[in-house]
Amino acid sequence: TTTTTTTMRMMLHRHRAIHGTASSRAEPAEEERGATTAKGARRDAQPRATTTLTEREILAAQKDPSEYLAVPSHRIRNFSIIAHVDHGKSTLADRFLEMTRAIPAGGRKQYLDRLPVERARGITVKAQGVSLLHRDEREESESFGQTFLLNLVDTPGHADFSFEVSRSLAACDGALLLVDATQGVQAQTIATFYLALEAGLEIVPAANKVDMDNADVDGVKEQMLSAFGIDPDDVLPISAKTGMGCADVLSAVVDAVPPPRGGAGLAERNDDASRLADADADRSDAPLRALLLDCHYDPYRGAVSVVQIEDGTIRVGDSVAGMAQGGRGSEVLELGMMTPEPLKMPELRAGHVGYVITGSRDVKSAIVGDTLYKPSDETIAKGGGGSGKKIAPLPGFRAAKPTVFQGLFPQSGDEFEALRAAVERLVLNDASVSVSNETSVALGPGFRCGFLGLLHADVFHQRLREEFDADVVATAPTVSYRVRYPDTPETSFEDVASPAALDEKRLHQSGGRGGAKGVIEEPMVDATIICPADAVGKVVELCVDRRGSQLEHAQLGVDRVMLRYRLPSAEIAVDFSDELKSRTSGYATFDYDDAGYEPADIVRLDILVNGEAVDALSSLTHRDKAVRRGRDMCARLKEALPRQLFEVAVQAAVSGKVVARETVSAMRKNVTAKCYGGDISRKKKLLSRQKEGKKRMKRIGNVDIPNEAFAGLLSTQSAQRRK
Repeated sequence: TTTTTTTMRMMLHRHRAIHGTASSRAEPAEEERGATTAKGARRDAQPRATTTLTEREILAAQKDPSEYLAVPSHRIRNFSIIAHVDHGKSTLADRFLEMTRAIPAGGRKQYLDRLPVERARGITVKAQGVSLLHRDEREESESFGQTFLLNLVDTPGHADFSFEVSRSLAACDGALLLVDATQGVQAQTIATFYLALEAGLEIVPAANKVDMDNADVDGVKEQMLSAFGIDPDDVLPISAKTGMGCADVLSAVVDAVPPPRGGAGLAERNDDASRLADADADRSDAPLRALLLDCHYDPYRGAVSVVQIEDGTIRVGDSVAGMAQGGRGSEVLELGMMTPEPLKMPELRAGHVGYVITGSRDVKSAIVGDTLYKPSDETIAKGGGGSGKKIAPLPGFRAAKPTVFQGLFPQSGDEFEALRAAVERLVLNDASVSVSNETSVALGPGFRCGFLGLLHADVFHQRLREEFDADVVATAPTVSYRVRYPDTPETSFEDVASPAALDEKRLHQSGGRGGAKGVIEEPMVDATIICPADAVGKVVELCVDRRGSQLEHAQLGVDRVMLRYRLPSAEIAVDFSDELKSRTSGYATFDYDDAGYEPADIVRLDILVNGEAVDALSSLTHRDKAVRRGRDMCARLKEALPRQLFEVAVQAAVSGKVVARETVSAMRKNVTAKCYGGDISRKKKLLSRQKEGKKRMKRIGNVDIPNEAFAGLLSTQSAQRRK
């Protein structure tokens, strides 16, 4: 018995040593959970702002699919929330989710911001949609007691994600224009308003954060009147945080926003309920046409497409194809709506917005803006058994035009294929990014990617790290120039988005047609800046320093000014926004639109290390700023390069002429340490022999720049340091 007891104690002791007790296991789990939430490392789990609401309770709050399918298309409202950054779009979406009982109260804040990068930065970078059921409780309303299906889209507010906004507005019939009552009309507010106006959407204006002590509701109404021509009486005062006035916003959306365009939309002004029902039936029985709004990659199910059904009905088991895919059909495996969690549906009808999962595993087959249809419908039409009309594609989206280009390279050559797969899957979810192959002598194979701005590029890098574990080395940002060489016609221009693509020898050669000379044109933007009146001088000084020309100077209210400048795109691509915030104490806002091209004196700045040009460090810049930028690059490269056994010269050259130089001193061995006294000629002889050896090493030695040095040099955080 004693032996058995001793053996059991030893086994228990060993078990505790390996696995720990219940209490000791719980504590590390809590610490690990807290660390995971803080870093946002878990990609499959969303961080929560509260622990009072579990995922099971959220799923239990979902309504039955039949309730969504029972709503006729003339009672569907598609609208989006548009506003400047940090004006309360996501918070207002949270209130709508709670008011319509899509989720119980007490869930995480900014529920529709699903990406880890969004929750880490506190901004919306990806438009997210949700389908809500809203019952009209106004007794004085004609629609009292009726249930409406509200398809809400929460859009980003930063200018770098304008493609997400324009794509979302193309799927909507109305827009809720939100303005912060404490900040007033901002630059992006103006930009998004005119986007919605061009799309022909009904605008529902609202002033948010009216519960704040420093809210100026009357001032905001006056600003909206002067900037947009909106009647102050139409502006709804609300507080998305407390929920005050949010019910009035939903009622205004129901009254002002029309139903989806189509057969039901033509009859929606008629009060005859039977005619509305007939229009709904005709539209649902028509051949399928669905607009592909968005897409993302699921590692288990492949491409998950978000679509808006314009006409017809799609069911599980149907074969669908995209018109841009050449008619290759795929079986529909799953349909559903985001409510806000995925809710499976047996079918989607005209007016619905939902997701479609097919049997295709090819991530390139889903093209945003494509029209999905049933090949069987087209076959019937061609065979004469149907209407005899070919299915017409839906108007797609205007392609995004990148303004900032960067080279993306893996940390090592072995990781190139993994980076290729990660970029392809991420571009599926961000159609505004352009990708092409590029090879660098210093960094090896990689990609030349085009972005809509520097923040857009930074978010893309972060998503590669967080979602695909892909660490990249990014080259310095540049813009796309247009070059006309002397031996080409006057109207023939070539796009140059990389310094390596510029042929300087051909550009400056003589003997062109009629003595023509080469020309380089740089892209221009029309920038809109809204700032306090007391900061106008600093803002004007910044714009003049960036080679800008003033277009407009207008007063917005008493203490706010709107400035419009035409600026080179290259001057705003790196640190213009940060410098603007610094000079105005963070109160200025900035937005821009393309303004064509203008001739400019652009040169290529080459960085030479030990006499060899490093292509990854080359850049295109204006001649007036080439010397300053060259000195800055040489100084930073000197700090980043490891010392060699020989002296290394770091130079900046423009058109073969060196304009800046730094020297990395050699590591030296104390060859005179063994000489204790004696004639000085002995020491001179040793030093002379060492000097000759250093010269010989410099002639035959190569300087290997590590990737860590590239990552530090090319980081956008340290670009363009000023004295």
